[in-house]
Amino acid sequence: MDRGRATGVVCEVKDAPGAAPMAAAPAARRFVVYARRGVVLAGGAINTPALLQRSKIGSRSVVGRRTFLHPTVPLLALYDEPIEGFYGAPQSVACHHFADRGDRVGYFLETAPLHPMLSAVAFPGFGEGHQRMMARLAHAQATIALLIDGHHDDEGGRVTADIDGRIRLAYPLAPPLREPAADAIQNMARLPLAAGAAHVMPPPADAVARRAQRYLAHRPGVGCAPHPHGRLCAHHF
Repeated sequence: MDRGRATGVVCEVKDAPGAAPMAAAPAARRFVVYARRGVVLAGGAINTPALLQRSKIGSRSVVGRRTFLHPTVPLLALYDEPIEGFYGAPQSVACHHFADRGDRVGYFLETAPLHPMLSAVAFPGFGEGHQRMMARLAHAQATIALLIDGHHDDEGGRVTADIDGRIRLAYPLAPPLREPAADAIQNMARLPLAAGAAHVMPPPADAVARRAQRYLAHRPGVGCAPHPHGRLCAHHF
């Protein structure tokens, strides 16, 4: 740094060229790259503030704060007829009808791709149960709801870098975010049921598949608890 302006980057090369993945790591080699005009820091919403903190640039009370993730809740539907969601252009259908909900956090819906590898990671269950789900991949359809965080005076999350350089992300799922998650699951379930789905499977991961719309009226809070199931992160910014 020179009078508040970045003039170079200190780098550490830890992997020897051509070294086997499991080979013993050699001692890191450090060198400095000096910039003639400036340094562009483009590490994304997670690594950029962490690098600034490790470099002791900026105030820790500001750098890393107001991190937003577009928290995402999924819903899986199973049809009697093949859907084959692994063909064609992915995420080619979206709905912004619920984006503006006034004082409440909005969300928009997307049809998620169901490529085999992605589905194997995202489908619920383990062992034989998971195998049975994957066997029905051609009959599955997935919808995701992306919560539009960052527009209702919420503080978002925080990125910090430990003294050893490890990155930590804290992102509290407060009630203002749990409410739209529950509302989104209700509306996502109505769509495939109206389209003739045999079952819908809302989170948590061990939820029993549901057949009828009347189920939704008795479970207004499904999917909104903070820990019973995993949520996804669509984008970090």
